[in-house]
Amino acid sequence: MTQNQWQPIETAPKDGMQILLCRAFDADGNRIEPLGIFAQCAQWWDIEEGWVVYCSMVLEPLLHFEPTHWMPLPQPPDMDKANG
Repeated sequence: MTQNQWQPIETAPKDGMQILLCRAFDADGNRIEPLGIFAQCAQWWDIEEGWVVYCSMVLEPLLHFEPTHWMPLPQPPDMDKANG
């Protein structure tokens, strides 16, 4: 499995690393169509005992869905090539 593929949530790092989380199946176990997949950048916090998202909801930072998969964040753009 390459680094840019979705992986089962059971294998997600819980060491504070920021990752992408998504829910690929709905509550009935049906696969969510590609355009309907919900993904957010989050990281595990032992203090909260859950996935924390950075957004405007600072009073409710916990992820609001049960993730089924995760993926490492991609590398940032190469700014030298972008300005070249």
